[in-house]
Amino acid sequence: MLSVRQLVELPWETRNLGIPSFELTLPDSEGELNEILSKILLNQASCFIQAKIDRTKIPFSMLLERNGFYFVETALSLNTVFSKNASLAGFMENSKAFLPVRFDPDRFELLSADKTSTIVRNDIRKIANESFVDDRFHVDPNCSKELADGRYVNWVGDMLVDDRCKFDLLTYEGVPIAFMGRRHESLLLAGFVRKYAQSGLGEFFWLSVLKRMVEEGFDKAVTTISANNMPTLNLHSRLGFRFRNPLAIHHYWTRPKS
Repeated sequence: MLSVRQLVELPWETRNLGIPSFELTLPDSEGELNEILSKILLNQASCFIQAKIDRTKIPFSMLLERNGFYFVETALSLNTVFSKNASLAGFMENSKAFLPVRFDPDRFELLSADKTSTIVRNDIRKIANESFVDDRFHVDPNCSKELADGRYVNWVGDMLVDDRCKFDLLTYEGVPIAFMGRRHESLLLAGFVRKYAQSGLGEFFWLSVLKRMVEEGFDKAVTTISANNMPTLNLHSRLGFRFRNPLAIHHYWTRPKS
């Protein structure tokens, strides 16, 4: 087991990948990073490490890549201040205007998920299992599709037992069709059942969640999205989110996974 103070364990990745998994917290200087990487390279056991580099530390990328890390994708930080969000204001005035005309607005309901219910937990896991087929692990050549497919289901499992996390469930005619997992002001994870994935309900669902957050006393929401995920980026642009700090994400494996 690696014993490096700057490595934070990622328990859901450990369970999914089957090897100890960590996030590397970057230090302030390249000298410190060199010392950390030397300790990592001495490790003989299998492990996975991810590093997220913001634009203030881009020079660290070359140092990481010389020591076995490689670039996977760029992720973008997004935020919206509710009092300045014109889309949310329009939704709160007339939510029906954000629904495709083929849907009956009276058949939708946004519920706060009861995480103690086995049925609800299974509904959320089922949606997660159908939703995530194109994330950064799917484009990582050292990760098999089977491992990548299971990643979000494990993450959902962690959130279901985390008291800080809550889930909003969108139902249509009483059947759950989408969930949003969030912790405080952070939107962590969302998914639709496959049948409704391209249904045009994204704006209605996300704005329903933001309205719920306003009612709970929050004044803003933040999230992180892959720069490769153009449909979701376009959605959040329409929702009034602002694009903030880009993060270059690097992966490291002690042995290739296939």
